[in-house]
Amino acid sequence: MESDLVGTLSQWWGGVSRALRAWPSEPRPLSQNDLIAASGHLLYEWVMLLETARELPCNGRLPDHHCNAIIEAFALHFRNVYQFIYHRQRQDDVVAEAFFKDRRLWKLARGKAPKVLRDSYRQANEQVAHLTTKRTHDPEEKHWEVRQIVAAIEPLMTRFIESVDGELLDVKWKDAGAAEQ
Repeated sequence: MESDLVGTLSQWWGGVSRALRAWPSEPRPLSQNDLIAASGHLLYEWVMLLETARELPCNGRLPDHHCNAIIEAFALHFRNVYQFIYHRQRQDDVVAEAFFKDRRLWKLARGKAPKVLRDSYRQANEQVAHLTTKRTHDPEEKHWEVRQIVAAIEPLMTRFIESVDGELLDVKWKDAGAAEQ
């Protein structure tokens, strides 16, 4: 019995070891075309973050389920933009640092995430993106600091657009007036 358990654990650990060795230690470098295409998706995320923010708070002018859908869309687009700005690249993720030859320069330029962004990212994860035991029914904890979030993240997006090589941005950024020529 004990030897069966040891054999099973050994076999399991062998599979885990092989999987870990096969896991890429570094993300694949993104080509210029990858970055240009990704920047188009980033523009969509950014515009949707701003547009959903304009709709909030609902203040009873919409049915609850419509308001919830707008809050969830805001949280999703905020979360994607936050991850783009602050997360490290893994596998096929597209993050801001991938647009820079020296990734440290972007990390210095963006600085540490403001508390309102860190707290809101946690809130997006716990209240929208994941079904967890940390979800709450407390209306105070469900409140979104939409204006403060936008005020904190907008300068970071501006800093990114001003810092990145314009050749890596989709032409839609220029059409939107968001990138320098």
